[in-house]
Amino acid sequence: MNRSMLLAIVSLVCFALLPRTATAQIPIGTPAPQMMPQAGAAEPDPLPGFPRPADQPASLFQPAAGPVYEGGAADHPYFEIDPRLDRADLPQPGWLFDVEASVMGSHVFNHVGQFATPLTAPVPFEVSVPMARLDWTISPRVELGYRLPSGFGEFDVAYRFLQAGGSGTTDDPIAAPGGTATLNSHLHIDLVDLDYGSRETSLGPNWDMKWRIGLRSADALFDSRADETLALAGSGAYKRSISNNFWGIGPHAGLELRRQRNDWGLGLIGRLDGALLFGKVSQTFTEVSASAGTSRYDLSNPEQVPILGGFLGIDWRPAWYPGLDLQLGYMGEYWWNVGRLSDPDFYNGQTAGEIGLNGAVFRLEYNY
Repeated sequence: MNRSMLLAIVSLVCFALLPRTATAQIPIGTPAPQMMPQAGAAEPDPLPGFPRPADQPASLFQPAAGPVYEGGAADHPYFEIDPRLDRADLPQPGWLFDVEASVMGSHVFNHVGQFATPLTAPVPFEVSVPMARLDWTISPRVELGYRLPSGFGEFDVAYRFLQAGGSGTTDDPIAAPGGTATLNSHLHIDLVDLDYGSRETSLGPNWDMKWRIGLRSADALFDSRADETLALAGSGAYKRSISNNFWGIGPHAGLELRRQRNDWGLGLIGRLDGALLFGKVSQTFTEVSASAGTSRYDLSNPEQVPILGGFLGIDWRPAWYPGLDLQLGYMGEYWWNVGRLSDPDFYNGQTAGEIGLNGAVFRLEYNY
């Protein structure tokens, strides 16, 4: 008996000695049953160690599983007084009203009607009348605004006007060819600002800074008339006049710095203010003669007018009434191109006019 036969006999004997159990007979061709996990049992992880995001929610229309963050109430709600931003030493939230009166001196740098020779503009006659010296006048300004709490700034609307006049004489050969003529001149300005402003304390504890930005609309008119006696003029022109009007609108910005007040409530204040207006210049030239009556022609053109102004003075807020603020100082302002006709198609641009303003300013600010 060889070795292989002996191993086969031993295997048969061991199989016969095993205990018998009942087994279900499964027909051939029946698919294998699927292994279903028991209720509450975790599914086997085919990739252990890898992150498995949750499969919830199964639909976008179902609420998400787990806790949901709903946020909490802010410590300091918006648009409520915050003692850290609305400090007691700063103007408080609420309505504000400013009234300002300036004793203003004005000067018009008038070159209106001074064309080159030969004339490059289609004008029938030449009229150039100088401006008389304008008298000092009072220029009022009023402002109404509302200051928001929590350091959200303020909205302001302001209106300022100026009206000045003057008289004198001239012996300019163009304005008074017959000798001497009497001058009568006027200047009228209407100005409206619509601004948003905000205060900053980034310069340190001794300074207060306020900036503003918005829109400015302005109308500036100046005119001058030269009158000769009819005897000197003969049958020629004895009245000549020029008129220049500009209206425009454009961006406006300003910056204000205040030095901290002392024990008496006094401090220093300075402002810088500028605008760039886009509008139209219109000029009118008139002659009146005994023989031909009244002759007139008009020129107009779009123009850009820069405006720059500044103020320097002292600021006083009485300790017994912190809502009141008084300012006294000096201001200056200049308007460029307000009488310039710059289109080379029908004039050479030498006809021009500019306005300068300066004077003492008294301002009262009331916060209520």
